[in-house]
Amino acid sequence: MKGDSRVTGALTQCPLFYGRPIHALVPTCTLRHFADGSPIFQPGDSAGHLIVLGAGVAELLDRAGQPARTVRAPAAFGEAGLFAQHRKRTTTARANGDVEAILVPRDALLRAAAGDSVLTERLLTALADAADPAPRRRPSPSGH
Repeated sequence: MKGDSRVTGALTQCPLFYGRPIHALVPTCTLRHFADGSPIFQPGDSAGHLIVLGAGVAELLDRAGQPARTVRAPAAFGEAGLFAQHRKRTTTARANGDVEAILVPRDALLRAAAGDSVLTERLLTALADAADPAPRRRPSPSGH
């Protein structure tokens, strides 16, 4: 399903990618469906992809298995694992209802960010926000 118009639509609506050139990124992505309650990722899973919600809601659990954050489409999450030492997930994300997710490969994301200072800044902000346990404010599409 690479290159699917749903991938393009989800990426263009996601605050991380809003207004950025994504044409080279789209063909590298994979569209996945997750049923209600199923894990999107679990501790120990490879963290080779950023997750972009095209539709639905994901619940992120802390290391103790308690709800820590709810992510609603369109949004990205899982960025911290992309840069972890062993690139393994340390927490759980599960579908809260049916979810359509786009998996953005780490290498493709890094290539896109290398040529786009706005995307790089948004990615770094997302990483900083992921490290901060305070509630997150959804960024505006302008990135401010």
